[in-house]
Amino acid sequence: MITLKTLHLATKEEVFEQVKTHLLTQRKKSITDFGECLYKFETLKCAAGCLIGDDEYKSEIEDRTWHVLVKEKRVPNYHENLIRKLQRIHDDKEVEQWEEELNKIDLNDY
Repeated sequence: MITLKTLHLATKEEVFEQVKTHLLTQRKKSITDFGECLYKFETLKCAAGCLIGDDEYKSEIEDRTWHVLVKEKRVPNYHENLIRKLQRIHDDKEVEQWEEELNKIDLNDY
């Protein structure tokens, strides 16, 4: 399993497959009752959240985009653009659209 500690060792294909498998297995957004997407909410994790080990998670990362977390050096910058794209699919698309949107991703673009 890829975590923040091992992200630098992972290929973009491995990152993509872990996130895709996570999203299509979970089939539910990591979102509060108030519509706020979170990296981790109860037993749910978002696209980027599934790359954060439970021992690595800190609640202060919530309310920050992945890009901001990279700039703040809270998460590694490896595969940043791909992770941000996967995050947008989780946040902006309906669950029923996830598989189609994931299948549109060309890893050569990342």
